[in-house]
Amino acid sequence: MSTKPLIRSIAAAGVLALTAGLLGGIAHAAPDPVDAGQVVSWGQTGADPISLPTELGSTAIADVAVFADQAVFLTATGEVIMREVYDDNPADEVPEELAGEKVISIAASSAYAALTESGKLIFWGNVASPSTDVGSTPVNELTQIALGQHHGVGLKADGTVVAWGANADGQTDVPGDLDDVVKVVAGDEHSYALRADGTVVGWGRNQFQQVTMPAAVGEPGSVVDIAARGAGGLALMSDGSLVSWGQQATVGFGAKYNLPPASLADKNVTRIAASNTGANLAIDDTGAITTWGSTRPDDVPADLDGGTIAEVAVSSQLAVAIQPAVMPITNSTVSGTAKQGQTLTGTPATFSGTPDGVSTEWLADGTSVAEGTTLVLTAAHVGKKITFRTTASTPEGDVVSDSTPTAAVAALISASKTAINKVKVKKSKATIKLKVTSSTGTPTGKVKVEVKKGKKKVFSKNVKLKNGGAKVVLKKLKKGKYKITAKYAGSKAHKASNAKGKFRVK
Repeated sequence: MSTKPLIRSIAAAGVLALTAGLLGGIAHAAPDPVDAGQVVSWGQTGADPISLPTELGSTAIADVAVFADQAVFLTATGEVIMREVYDDNPADEVPEELAGEKVISIAASSAYAALTESGKLIFWGNVASPSTDVGSTPVNELTQIALGQHHGVGLKADGTVVAWGANADGQTDVPGDLDDVVKVVAGDEHSYALRADGTVVGWGRNQFQQVTMPAAVGEPGSVVDIAARGAGGLALMSDGSLVSWGQQATVGFGAKYNLPPASLADKNVTRIAASNTGANLAIDDTGAITTWGSTRPDDVPADLDGGTIAEVAVSSQLAVAIQPAVMPITNSTVSGTAKQGQTLTGTPATFSGTPDGVSTEWLADGTSVAEGTTLVLTAAHVGKKITFRTTASTPEGDVVSDSTPTAAVAALISASKTAINKVKVKKSKATIKLKVTSSTGTPTGKVKVEVKKGKKKVFSKNVKLKNGGAKVVLKKLKKGKYKITAKYAGSKAHKASNAKGKFRVK
C-alpha cells in the first residue's frame, strides 16, 4: 500500500456560510473560530482510556473527524493534528505538504483528506483507496469534503456537488439537478446532500434502502442536519426529533439498533453524529448525550454530559466533542525597533469563544507601563524588555496572551560635541576645562585627555565627566608649547567626539 500523500490541485476555494444549526456529521466546511475550544473524548465502557496529544490542551480546536480509533483535528488557525500515529503505520503522519497551508475542511475514512484555502486537496493514510482518485472530476471551488469507503464527495461554493472514486454502485452519479446544497456526507457506498430548503437528496448504493429515504426528509423545511452511517442515514428534524433509515433501522433482520432509542422520543435534539461503523450520537437541548448502535462509545464523561458542545464526531470506538472555550487562536505580537525614540506596534491576540471583553497593555520587564496598541519608547524604557499583552475576560478568569519580549530597549545615540575652553596658565601651572554637549541630554562617561610637549607625552588620563564637564590641572610644567587632545568615548546615549587645543607656558 502506498503511503505517499496525494495532492490534488484545485482553484482557490470560496467560503460558504452554512445555514444556522447545521452541525457535526462526517465533515464540515470552514468552521467558525467562535465555536472552537477544548477537546473531550471518550470510548466504550470497559475499554482503555482514550489518549489525546498533549498539544490539544493548549490549542483551540475548531473541527474534528473520526474513523475507527483515529481522529483528525482542525485547529482554529487551519492546522491539522492527528490523534495518534503508530510506529507500524507511519502513513497516518500529517503530510509535510500541509505545512504552511490553511485547511478549511477535513474528512476521515480509511484515508484522510484536507481541503486547503489555497486550493489543494491533500490525501494521506490509505492513499491506494479509490476515494483518493479524483480523476478528471472538476473539484474547483470546493468548500467542504466527505469520504466514503471507496469514493469522495465535495460541495462547491455555488451549492453544487461533485463526487469521485469508485462508481460500482452509482456513488459518483450525482443527480444532475442537485443544487442549493449546504452540506454533504458520505456513507460506505452512498452520499447525502442537505439542501438549503431543508430537504435531503441521496444517491449511490441502495441495498438497504439507504437512498430510498423516508418521505419526511423530502419535505421542505423539515431537516436541519444530516449524518451518514455505513448503510443508512440519520436526520435531525426542525422540531428536534430524529429520523433514521437504512440497515437495521428501516430494513434488516434482527434488532433495529440504528433506530433512535425511546428515551429520545420527547427530547429536543440539537446535535447529531453517526459513523460508517454503525454508531449514532445525539445531544439534546439540556446537553445530555445519548449514543446507540451496534457498537458505540458509551462511556460519556460525567462532567461533559449536560455541558455546551459546539461540534461532535463519533465512530464505533471513539467519540470526540469540542466544548467552546476562550483560548488564544493567534498570539500577541510586536513589530518595530526596540530603541529609544521608536514606536512599537502591538497586534492583539485573537481568541476562540466569546470573551466578555478584550484589552491590551504594554509591560516593561513585566511591569505594566501603558495601554493601547502603540508605545513610544522613552528613556524610561532603556535597558528593559517590552512585552505586548492581550487579555480576554471571562467569568472563570482572565485568559492572557503575551508576545515574545523584545530585546532590551537601546538608548537613542545622539551626536556630541567636545570642546576645550581657554586654558588658564599661571607660571608653571595650567588648568584645562572641557565640555561635552549634545542636543539630547547631558553626555556621561569619560574623556581621555592627552597633553604633549613636542613628541613627549606629559599627561594621559581618562577623566570622568560631571554635568558634562571635566577639569585637568597640570603643575610644574616647563616653558614651551603644549598640545591637547580630548577624546570623548561616547555612551549608550551619545556618540564619541574629539577636540584639540594648545597653550604656552612662558
